[in-house]
Amino acid sequence: MSLNKIITPEILNDEFYESLVHIARRPDVTSILEIGSSSGAGSTQALVEGIQSRSDRDTVNLYCMELSRERYIQLFSTYSKVGFVKAYNLSSVSIKDFPSETEVAFFYNTTKPILSITHRKLFLTGCIKTSNIFVNLDWTTTALNSSRHPTR
Repeated sequence: MSLNKIITPEILNDEFYESLVHIARRPDVTSILEIGSSSGAGSTQALVEGIQSRSDRDTVNLYCMELSRERYIQLFSTYSKVGFVKAYNLSSVSIKDFPSETEVAFFYNTTKPILSITHRKLFLTGCIKTSNIFVNLDWTTTALNSSRHPTR
């Protein structure tokens, strides 16, 4: 899988999607940071849906971070006219803080990830090596959900 590919949403019209809509509707929630917004479908869409239903939506900010330039362009295009959505093409993790290949393997071998051991090869394959930096491409809920800063 490539960072240049638009991926299908992983969270869409399911229980978690509805939970995000519910949270975004809460009047005490005024700032939301979503790391790994992808192209804006899925979880981002749920958050936007919840905020749009609020009468005070002009006081709310949804900050979206996406590393992939192609996904960011789609995200920006989809929400550029929605005032409360602030999209950024960057990483939440400094390049110096990225795990090495050894650290990725150690994490996988010493924790009990959701993935079964039979998915180990897929897990490690999902982490692509870019200048000795590993980028989790498929599992947005793991501790390895990190990316490197884009070339500007």
